[in-house]
Order: sequence, then structure tokens, then C-alpha cells
Amino acid sequence: MNRQGPSQVGPDLNLPLNPTEYLRESILPRYIRDPKSIRAWESSKMPGFGPETLSDEDIANVVAYLKEMAAEKIPHGLISPFAWVSELMN
Repeated sequence: MNRQGPSQVGPDLNLPLNPTEYLRESILPRYIRDPKSIRAWESSKMPGFGPETLSDEDIANVVAYLKEMAAEKIPHGLISPFAWVSELMN
């Protein structure tokens, strides 16, 4: 998130848009629970997370986290949220 990982398993969940910015609040929990019920294609890799894996409360916490991260996006053009620190050090 915010370019802090290699994104080898999935996309950056905050850039350019956070899922809370393009999925309605009623859809996002359904998408996390069963992605293929919302959007399906042959090469889709995102698994669903049944109630034995994530409770409804867990999913609500994931959505709350995503909302919080949407408010903490890195400024456009920075490679890392801490890039400004290295600029100050030079």
C-alpha cells in the first residue's frame, strides 16, 4: 500500500485509487467476502473469504482500514511516503 511493497500478489490498494473510492460501501464487504459475485473473469485470482476465515466484524475492520488509508495517500510523484526524509538529509 502506498508503494511500500512489490505488488507481486495484487495491486496497490491505495494508488491510484483506494477501493473505498470506487466501490459503494454496501458493495465492498460483498466483494471481500465473494469477489466473483461482484466481478468475475477467467484469470481472477482473488479468493473469497468465508465467515470461517473473516467474520463480518473482520471485514468491517478491513473496510475501515482502507478508508483510513485513503485519507493517507502519499503525495503524487513521491516514490515513498518517506521520500521527503531522504530529501531533507541531502
